[in-house]
Amino acid sequence: MKLNPKCLNGKEVAYTASGFLLPCCWLDGEFQTYKQKQILPLLKEKLKVENNENIDDIVHSDEWNNFFEELKTNPSTICKKFCSLPLNRSVNRAEEPYHKPNKIKIYTVYFEGKYTPDYVEKLYNGLKRNCTIPFDFICYSDNPNVKADIVIPLPKETDIKYHWHKLTFFSPLFGYQNPEDEIIVMDIDQVIVGNVDQIIGHPVGDNELVSYNKWWGKDGRYRYRGPSLNGGFYKFKSGHCKAIWDRFIRAPKDWQLSYYNKGIVHYKYFGEQNYVEETALKNNIKITLMSPEWVCKLTNDKIQDRENQLTYIKKFKKDYMILDKPHEDIKIIHFANPHATMHNSEYEWIKDYWK
Repeated sequence: MKLNPKCLNGKEVAYTASGFLLPCCWLDGEFQTYKQKQILPLLKEKLKVENNENIDDIVHSDEWNNFFEELKTNPSTICKKFCSLPLNRSVNRAEEPYHKPNKIKIYTVYFEGKYTPDYVEKLYNGLKRNCTIPFDFICYSDNPNVKADIVIPLPKETDIKYHWHKLTFFSPLFGYQNPEDEIIVMDIDQVIVGNVDQIIGHPVGDNELVSYNKWWGKDGRYRYRGPSLNGGFYKFKSGHCKAIWDRFIRAPKDWQLSYYNKGIVHYKYFGEQNYVEETALKNNIKITLMSPEWVCKLTNDKIQDRENQLTYIKKFKKDYMILDKPHEDIKIIHFANPHATMHNSEYEWIKDYWK
């Protein structure tokens, strides 16, 4: 075998959840970076991003230069695993699966707990069946066996909790992003029930953030006090909304509890979409909400679901939202309930769509 270091051939550097830069994301996460003696010097406190005025001071440091020198004679086992080539094989950049600037990149997060790995697979398959636009499906996960085009290991030791990991995608240094790539972030608690070309292909401009319109629950007993956008879907150009990540990573522990401590959300570590909307508005990022009738919300609370049904009929002048199937204008159902999931829903028809 011979080594073809991608970090020396144009691959982007990685930004870790603990605040460091690394030559690539494979050096972080499940592979226990701290046990690799070649990588340990890159994690010195002085090389933390927050302790430097510019990136050049980090990537041109003695520690980084020594790392690249060691690649020639004593590469880490991680480098050997991901950057080795058979001796009889020439380097062909076209074969690398991670640099597709003309494709949309769809990101999601999966961590063990409420959901099972097949939620990732169901979303992936639903998108493939109902979208004609080419895309790469990338999952940031603590389970390396989830089904996706690319799986990026979720770090085991991090201050970032649960769905707040989604904010990592707002960093242009993360997840194989190329400048101006169209980035989509989706939650896995969604069921695709119609063609989503208009959603996935929705135009997005400079310094713009596109999201679902959270129309439900604003007129009745379940009146919603949060933002108008829906954290189940964000679309933006790589690098154009980085202020959302930059502000968060300065104090992740504080932000993750901020909205709960203020009584704005009812559950600990909720409030990520509140943060995104607040930060976008503070940084003059234009928020665009898609056509609201494309997406509806379901829960296992039949009273709330009935109220949403009546709101949908009244607001959009439709004859129904859901009977034994969704209205033809609905493309996605967001099954948003902290205590319920699709696979144990009382609605058999939604389980059929999901399966």
